[in-house]
Amino acid sequence: PFNPSTTIEIQLAETNNLIVSIFDVTGRLINTLVNNKLEAGLYSVEWYGKDQNGRLLPTGVYIMKVVSGKNNHNQKIAFVK
Repeated sequence: PFNPSTTIEIQLAETNNLIVSIFDVTGRLINTLVNNKLEAGLYSVEWYGKDQNGRLLPTGVYIMKVVSGKNNHNQKIAFVK
């Protein structure tokens, strides 16, 4: 569980498009944190429990989806106010 923010570190082995998005448990897109072409390296992405309009979300479980090239990773995260 996290409050007020959570950080995920992402290692890119090569230059690639990186998309980091947050979804609710029904699959609805809540926020896109990163959508860029990035060079190889280590990146930190922080989420403050807010939607794309800056509104604080309710306590609950969310899915952080990381897509880089052909690689996909989903991680459940619990936001607690």
